[in-house]
Amino acid sequence: MEVPLGTIAKKENSDEILFEITHHGDEKILVKGGRGGQGNTHFKSATNQTPRYAQPGEQGIEETVILELKILADVGLVGFPNAGKSTFCR
Repeated sequence: MEVPLGTIAKKENSDEILFEITHHGDEKILVKGGRGGQGNTHFKSATNQTPRYAQPGEQGIEETVILELKILADVGLVGFPNAGKSTFCR
């Protein structure tokens, strides 16, 4: 999943920082997923054109992680005309 720069990943219970996204294009893996099984199209053949069975996959690792945005640098003001946006900036 794509996250903005400055995102910190923490463990839920211990607040241990796992990593921080600091450069554009950084890729990090939080937890490994399980190996997928083979669907029913894998078992299709000329004599068995619509198989009714499939091979289940393996379980992955499950963990709760908090993603926190450290810095938000860009700010925009949106509003109706004559709503006082320029007065707010002074």
